[in-house]
Amino acid sequence: MNKKKFTVLLCICFGLFLLGYKTPMSYAHINGGDWSSRTYNRYWMSELNDNVRLSELSIPGTHNSATGTFSGIASGYVKTQSIDIRKQLDNGIRFLDIRARAIDGAFTMHHDRYYLNQNFGDVLNKTVAFLRDNPGEVVYMRLKQEYSSVNDHTFNHILNTRYLQDSRWRDYFYYGNANPTLRETRGKIVIFCNFLGNNVGIPYPSSFDIQDYWNPVNPNDKRWAVEQQFDKAHQSRGINGVKYINYLSANGFWNGVWGYADVINHFSFYRIINRNIKHTGIVPIDYPSEWLVNSIIDINHRLLKDRESKGKYDGYITSIQCEADTSKVVDWNQGNNRGIIYHNAGSRNQKWYLDYDVASKAYILRSQRNRDHVLAENSSFGIDVTNQPSIQNRARWRLLSSGLEHMLGDVYYLQNAHSNRILEVRDGVYNNNQELITAPVAHIQRQRFVIHRED
Repeated sequence: MNKKKFTVLLCICFGLFLLGYKTPMSYAHINGGDWSSRTYNRYWMSELNDNVRLSELSIPGTHNSATGTFSGIASGYVKTQSIDIRKQLDNGIRFLDIRARAIDGAFTMHHDRYYLNQNFGDVLNKTVAFLRDNPGEVVYMRLKQEYSSVNDHTFNHILNTRYLQDSRWRDYFYYGNANPTLRETRGKIVIFCNFLGNNVGIPYPSSFDIQDYWNPVNPNDKRWAVEQQFDKAHQSRGINGVKYINYLSANGFWNGVWGYADVINHFSFYRIINRNIKHTGIVPIDYPSEWLVNSIIDINHRLLKDRESKGKYDGYITSIQCEADTSKVVDWNQGNNRGIIYHNAGSRNQKWYLDYDVASKAYILRSQRNRDHVLAENSSFGIDVTNQPSIQNRARWRLLSSGLEHMLGDVYYLQNAHSNRILEVRDGVYNNNQELITAPVAHIQRQRFVIHRED
């Protein structure tokens, strides 16, 4: 190949890189502009105890948060988000990674040299509007200089005079200690100052334990770094005062933003669910999925204002036993992904992790075998074990006390949050492989189950 042909080929390859990677269809479905999460995600922090400190929280965030508005030839390199900042906040995101170019006495939003079609004032307008609508929430915002090289004194002067003192926003900034409580920060923007010389917010990175391996050789290297930081935060349980940040984001010529996000986001979701992670710290993500964001938010259930109102089973592994014959338990038939009853062998597909959902005031029953698979009513009132319930509330169950007692545990009716029908052993036949269904409440024995905690 002569030099001219090689140069042309190289230019074509680089051009394809800049045009952007084609989004995998299966992944785009959960990360595209149509992403809408639980209503609860708009106000999830307002449900938490006022005394909870930043270091105790598990917080979903976005990396290069302002890139959702970008469109252009370099999208494959520049974009890391598919929705704008207000939609991110509505969907549960509470950490924003904001990159500002200092130019002409103002901050413009940048990723590297690319202008993101908005300025810092636009970001503040969207954030403040969200906080007005949801005054019990807090937005944590890393602010970093990007594609400009003014000194910290000049950067601070612009921040102070142009933004912190502006009447539209000045009452929404937090000034205080480096590990504030929710009571101190509700309705506020807490700046993580990635520069020196300002008393607003919290110094960054010195106040945090951070994993930000953004340019790994391959996804496996990044996955290892993410795993180590998850394990470190989990072991702390959020009680050692350390504020962890675990960036899931990475980029590189061969894998790109999408390539890394596809691998790392899926890995992180399964890590959180299957390892029963108790604390993550702040987790900034490229193209976050609803399931990943929800899994991080739900870790905070232990910090709810009224912990007892959730019931005593949240976070526990249980077996769900038939009252009429406690040797038979609710089982996941992996051959057809149906919910059945079967002789209790103590296997993982017969144990269920009870995960309380505040919005529906009901439990999600996750299989210990694979926690993204849940017990769900289907449209024919049968019972599936699936990772994609047709309607979210079909996978949520209310525990209604029967008023009866059993030596192995309390006795309940399990009411589906979508149909209000009751879990039942079909025909009251307690043989192995007997189907489970839902039926109208009848207060009969085949609708009663013993919840046995596997302490």
